Amino acid sequence: MRNALIMLMIVPPAVNLLIAFICWVQLRHFQHAVPVLRTSDDILRLKHLAKIMMYITLIFYALSAVPLLVWLYGIFIASVLGWWDLLLYVVLPFMIIMLVTATMDKPAKGVRATPVSDPSLQAERDYIAKVWVEQLFPDW
Repeated sequence: MRNALIMLMIVPPAVNLLIAFICWVQLRHFQHAVPVLRTSDDILRLKHLAKIMMYITLIFYALSAVPLLVWLYGIFIASVLGWWDLLLYVVLPFMIIMLVTATMDKPAKGVRATPVSDPSLQAERDYIAKVWVEQLFPDW
C-alpha cells in the first residue's frame, strides 16, 4: 500500500514536468514558425495555441494537488505515510517543478513580445495575451 501511494505522489509531478516541457516546445515552435504576426491566419494560430495551453494549464493545476491529497490519505486514513514522505514526495517535487517552470519562458510574455506587421493586429494580440493571463478559459 505504501509503495502504491508513493507512486501516486511521484507520477503527477513527473507528468507536470512533461507537460511543461511540451508546452515550452509548442511555444518555441510557434515563435519559430510565426516570428511576426502578419495576417489573421497568424492570429488564429496564436488563438489556437493559447486555447490549448490554457486547458493544459488546468490539467497541470489539478495534477499539482494530487500528491498532497494522496499524502493526506496516506497519513491520516491509511496510516502508512509519515512526515518525511510529505517533504520527499510532495514538497521537494513541487519545488523542483517551480524551479524548472521559473526558468522557462512565460508564454504570455513571449506572445506580447511577438512583433506585428499590422497595427490592427496588435490590439488582438494584446487581447489574447490578456485573456491568457487573466482568465481560466478562452472566450473566442
